[in-house]
Amino acid sequence: MFDKVIRKIRNKCEELFPQYPKRDFGRIGPHCKIGRDSALVPQNIFMDDYSIIQDRNNFISYDGKLILGKYSVISSGCIIVPGNHQPVVGVPFYVATMTHIGVDSRTIEIGEDVWVGAGCILLPKSKIGRGAIVGAGSLVTKEIPPYAVA
Repeated sequence: MFDKVIRKIRNKCEELFPQYPKRDFGRIGPHCKIGRDSALVPQNIFMDDYSIIQDRNNFISYDGKLILGKYSVISSGCIIVPGNHQPVVGVPFYVATMTHIGVDSRTIEIGEDVWVGAGCILLPKSKIGRGAIVGAGSLVTKEIPPYAVA
């Protein structure tokens, strides 16, 4: 009985205080969880079943994508940057940033059953293989093989 009461309270809180409606995401599977206080671009995020993005994450993207596999978790305080600005001769950086001139957008792929530790930074060309663990505070700039601990 106690579990039912807790479940009802939790469901009511999620209804009253939704952060990002599920319909806004590129794809979001069943039983996915999105933490609070995150800055996301939901239309560029594709989450498979039972995946989790915890609290206080930043997804900095104009048109780069994040693909998160089944049963994977991105812990709190991570920064995900799937794009980068390429300098354009004759165009001030301020203008290039505001107009997205020279943006090189990529897709960051996180395989199934991956754990990305707290405070990690994922940059363009990051690809994390199935079952890998990325330690807290890591900077990922390339491919991590399946079942690796990085």
